[in-house]
Amino acid sequence: MIKAEIQNIRSKIDQIDDAIAKLLSDRILCSKKIGLLKEELKKSSETDIIGAYDPIRENQIVEQLKAKHNSIPFNGIETIFRQIISLCRNSSHKSNICLFGKFENFDYKSYFGSFCGYNICSDVSSWIKELTKDKYNIGLTDFLLDEKTNNELNLLGFEEVLISDKNLPIKVYFHK
Repeated sequence: MIKAEIQNIRSKIDQIDDAIAKLLSDRILCSKKIGLLKEELKKSSETDIIGAYDPIRENQIVEQLKAKHNSIPFNGIETIFRQIISLCRNSSHKSNICLFGKFENFDYKSYFGSFCGYNICSDVSSWIKELTKDKYNIGLTDFLLDEKTNNELNLLGFEEVLISDKNLPIKVYFHK
């Protein structure tokens, strides 16, 4: 009797897993369509549309879901959805992230997901040099940069956004 009940529950879990995989496939397709539409918009207008990485939108998604589903333990919503967002973003446009800093209290792989490419630089000049290559669309640092360095990044087409709270200043530079 108990074995049959376990089998029934496992069967239900299999159905749920299939539904999750189907929804994930649908989400990837939607993300790819949005990526194509953003490219079209960039070419055809003067709209200041953001590129594949949209930190404001990604944070909104995570925060809304955490508020709606606050009974899910272990920060599960944020952990899972950061990975889902990373998968979807990288399905249409690979995120290559160049890092400079210590990141002692910031798990950048959890934040950006495991589907990104990562390169860690040991000093600011090598970081800037790497960001001049077309290979990277995101630069990440936890160091305070001087005005000259900020201006260099702006000239390279990177826009700055702070992604952390006042206790943990992490700056992201990304191509629009």
